[in-house]
Amino acid sequence: MNEKRRLAAEVLLHRRLRNLQRIDEDREIDLEFITCAEYQLFLDDKRAEGKYFQPDHWTDYTFPKGMAREPIAGVRAEDAEEFCKWLSKFTGDKYRLPTLDEFEEYPTDDLGTWCKEEESFFSILVTNNNKKELYYKELKTIHTKLPLLFNFETTFSRSIVNYILVLDNGGLNRAINRAIKFKSKCDFKLIFDLTFDFASVDFIQVKKFSINLERNLELIKNIDENIYTAMKTKNYQTAKKLIQDMQSESNLYKQRQGNLLYELFTIIILKTDFEVRMAWRKYLLKLSEYAWIGYEELEKEYKPSWWQRLLGRKPLDYNKEKQAILNLYWWLQIIILREQGKLPAWEGIRIVRDKS
Repeated sequence: MNEKRRLAAEVLLHRRLRNLQRIDEDREIDLEFITCAEYQLFLDDKRAEGKYFQPDHWTDYTFPKGMAREPIAGVRAEDAEEFCKWLSKFTGDKYRLPTLDEFEEYPTDDLGTWCKEEESFFSILVTNNNKKELYYKELKTIHTKLPLLFNFETTFSRSIVNYILVLDNGGLNRAINRAIKFKSKCDFKLIFDLTFDFASVDFIQVKKFSINLERNLELIKNIDENIYTAMKTKNYQTAKKLIQDMQSESNLYKQRQGNLLYELFTIIILKTDFEVRMAWRKYLLKLSEYAWIGYEELEKEYKPSWWQRLLGRKPLDYNKEKQAILNLYWWLQIIILREQGKLPAWEGIRIVRDKS
């Protein structure tokens, strides 16, 4: 942000802070949402420290042209909280996200408002029922195999992936291997980790992830040697034909293997940063789908022996794991739709100045 634009954004921010609505002697709440220009101040300062907090559907470091005075939208819970911490340091006063009670006393109707009630519990509140219906209708158009999980009160945050990556001491690998009947020892957990890092955190720095393509080639080798050889020699037409043949197999597991290989193939052959980033997300989306299916199949196939039943051994229950996977799956669907311009972002930031 150049000096003139930064000065204009600072003027907007200071004007906002002078016009907060008093709640009581200690608290004042903002009745409007933080704008893109004001949020950009935070982004620029953090990027200078090597930290990145852009909304996940942005394609650049800065907000789109003409959006300076529009509310910032599509912000994660933790990023909204980081903005409040930055603002507190920037101004010398204490700022935070509203609580649920504060939101209910001073509701807004434009976007969803990030609220925080407890140490690690965030919620996004949307009061406009017409917009809720619009968002839900759009998501139903892409609802196919997995349950449609969409709750406006709890939306995606970084913590969900931390939970996914420590599931069941390797249960995530077993679930994906089961979904595609893949017996080789392949660290899908590592692939999940790498893909998530790429797809959602430091997404601009595409080049630093190119080294991990070798790991993807190794995954291809474990699934199909012929496709691996074609990819390794950059005979992409042959590789694509072999993958498409696998996708057309009558065997369901071969189809799933082909689908995974196609996503990996796409990552490797694409050129532009934006295309590669979207391809990584689609690959993670497919992994999420197969992880959920795998957990389902593990539950159905598990049959305790007579002595295990005698000892009270219960059937397998992966409900927590499946819930976490669904959160990740639908978050990815939402981000991909936003990147394609098919779904608006709704997570906005309002602030509370708290002197208590």
